[in-house]
Amino acid sequence: MNKWILVILLLYTGIASGQTVFTVTNNNPTGPGSLEEAMTQANQVPGSDTIKFNIPGALGNVITPLGLPDIGESVYIDGFSQPVGGPIVIEGIQAMRIFTSQGSQSFVFKYLTFQNGNADGDGTGIEYNTAVTGDFIEIDSCTFLSNDATSRGGAVFLNGNVDARITRSFFQDNSAFEGGAIYKQGLGSLNIANCVFENNFTYDTSSGSGGAIGMGFGSGQITITDSYFHTNVSFGGPGGAIDFLGTWDVFISRCLFANNEGTSGSAIRLGSGSHEIDNSTFSGNLSYFSEGAIYSNSFGTPTMLTSVTLYNNRTSNFEQNRDFYISGGEVTLSHTITETVAYTGGEGFFFSDGYNFVAVDTSTFEPFPALPTDVTGTSGYIDPLLGPLQVNGNNSAYN
Repeated sequence: MNKWILVILLLYTGIASGQTVFTVTNNNPTGPGSLEEAMTQANQVPGSDTIKFNIPGALGNVITPLGLPDIGESVYIDGFSQPVGGPIVIEGIQAMRIFTSQGSQSFVFKYLTFQNGNADGDGTGIEYNTAVTGDFIEIDSCTFLSNDATSRGGAVFLNGNVDARITRSFFQDNSAFEGGAIYKQGLGSLNIANCVFENNFTYDTSSGSGGAIGMGFGSGQITITDSYFHTNVSFGGPGGAIDFLGTWDVFISRCLFANNEGTSGSAIRLGSGSHEIDNSTFSGNLSYFSEGAIYSNSFGTPTMLTSVTLYNNRTSNFEQNRDFYISGGEVTLSHTITETVAYTGGEGFFFSDGYNFVAVDTSTFEPFPALPTDVTGTSGYIDPLLGPLQVNGNNSAYN
């Protein structure tokens, strides 16, 4: 009877089907019970593995490895399993890249803090490269603090055909040449929900782009919902918060972009692909040139703004309102409030689906095609009577 109970338990825990659990029992950099040993053992056992934590509270929850092995196969690193002391902190001491992988599997990182990663190249929190189709990475309830890469993706770098989901995570003070916090290129989707990006930046003063997120050459579906982008900076390139360089189909909903800075598109630079933004606010963003909070050079592809508020976005001389600039593409506004539909280029056009408030139309090629349901300041500025941003009710999604 006992033998059959044991068999049932093994099946229930997944061990009989190839799922093996390794437990980290101390915060030593190497040796028995360390994270380094658990990852080494997980790489040696075929199948999808789980790494859990059970570090006694007296030892603390900070792990400073000498260097972790590359992740060689599917693994779930579960920081939430730690019973005491809060999240597991993996400390890079500004001297190492924390996690790396060459793909061909799926990863889940949960309730971990990636802190002070630093290395030449890409992604000093997580560097993920894959040449195969169907890889998946999930980052849930994680924190990325002060990770610095000399190339792309200060905290996270995703390269190849990989689908990624990032939820309930916090990115602060990360930096890189491009994509201060995250950089993705290649194929596959990226889904970001309930995340905060604050004080991330690109430090190249000539061309670095995407203060918080840089989307390089590639294509796929990008979905960003219920997230907050604040005081991110792209010092020398477009996209103070996000730069979309490739052919990405973009959906942004219920997001706030505030006080970000960049050259072309102080909040977002839109490239090729279709774009849909709804129920979002852009306020206090600063463009070093004249291209506004949102800059579109998508050259023929559609962009739709529905129930969006753009207010108090400025250029570097602080004298001109710059909400939206088009040098290419077709932008349709619906139920949207904007101070200005400024300066469309020769290949860019605005359209209206009605019920918009445009404080002043400063288009240089064609006037905004207002419908009877639109309110437009064609002969002078109409004050939208909007106050400063403030918290009304529960903002727990951004804490």
